[in-house]
Amino acid sequence: MYCRSGAALALVVALVVALGAGVSAASFKAVWKSPEVTQVNYAGKKIAALVVSDDFNLRMSAEEALARELTDRGANGVAAYRLIPKEELRDT
Repeated sequence: MYCRSGAALALVVALVVALGAGVSAASFKAVWKSPEVTQVNYAGKKIAALVVSDDFNLRMSAEEALARELTDRGANGVAAYRLIPKEELRDT
């Protein structure tokens, strides 16, 4: 039994490494910034963290992580799934 679980663990690790190698970093092709705005201060302001995905579990965990990052940086981050029903996100 030990051999099987070790082999299964090795297979899972290999799959995770292979999938991670296939993911490329996101990059911006163009960025626009208003010339009138010199600096924006989000400290203490509520900001919704929205991640677009058909996988609700992925969306929920990613929005929670993003909301924590926003809160750590001084804003009041809130996961959008707590505010916006998923039916509303489908409505164009």
